[in-house]
Amino acid sequence: RLVECRLRLLSPGGPVLEVHRDITAERQSTEALRRSDARFQSFSALSSNWYWEVDAHFRLTSVSENVVNNIGSNDTFQIGRTLWDQSRIDAGDAAWRDHRARLERHEPFRNFEYAIPAEQREATWILISGDPVFDANGRFTGYCGAARNITQRKRNEDLLSKSHERLEVEVLQRTRQLEAMYDAAINAILTIDPRGVIQSINTATTRLLGYTREDLIGSNVRMIMPEPYASHHDGYLDAYLTTGKKKIIGIGREVIARRKDGATFPIHLSVSEFEVNDKHYFTGIITDLTERREAELALRNTEHQLAQAQKMEAVGQLAGGIAH
Repeated sequence: RLVECRLRLLSPGGPVLEVHRDITAERQSTEALRRSDARFQSFSALSSNWYWEVDAHFRLTSVSENVVNNIGSNDTFQIGRTLWDQSRIDAGDAAWRDHRARLERHEPFRNFEYAIPAEQREATWILISGDPVFDANGRFTGYCGAARNITQRKRNEDLLSKSHERLEVEVLQRTRQLEAMYDAAINAILTIDPRGVIQSINTATTRLLGYTREDLIGSNVRMIMPEPYASHHDGYLDAYLTTGKKKIIGIGREVIARRKDGATFPIHLSVSEFEVNDKHYFTGIITDLTERREAELALRNTEHQLAQAQKMEAVGQLAGGIAH
């Protein structure tokens, strides 16, 4: 055990008072504190964080030595000055106001960011968090906290942001190209949702059907169908979505369409399906068969006339043969 011995002369030439005190526990506590502090310093040196303390007036009182390993300099932080008075630190006026208000309220704070600008290279970004410190009597004595270099994270965020911007521009350009192709298509193209409500059309649709874009968008596709197609259409959609059995999707067939003026005409309808956010949509491509039907009718009439002419010619030849 360790014993401390103190001698005290009670009076000149008089007796000496000898006081003995067991300091084993005290020395053990001191040594444990020293070892703990050494471990902390060792961990600090290895850590990507560094540690700081400020007094009750928010003036910097200490910064751990490993700050040099993190930002390459130990002269950025001037002891005895607040962070917002440090000449090389910038967070923006609004951010400083909010941060100082929180400090004045003696509240913990997390993830406050500020920059250390540099002339010849990119700024160094720092993120700090801190907790208020109070003494045994509850008196506020300052803050202690940790900080780390987040420059790489900021660099990655900037690269990601620029990448997103480039992607958005590319997507916008591609979308415009597709819209232009969609709108320039010769055939009528329209898209409907699972309820049969028209979501989009191209210019050829308005030209073919006689409706305006405003007439069609938001209306049920039944409006371009004569009976009995119109009455049965929603049932076809419900049956497909329920059973998955395809009657026209991916196949195509000839049906009758109706224009705004009520006139009906033959069309070939091809339907495809796609999904957006787990919601079904259907795209229909309409080809007007009117000219084809007229051409087919004209061809049949011509063939009929030709057959009649050939028949009459045969009859004439037969009659001539009999006469001779």
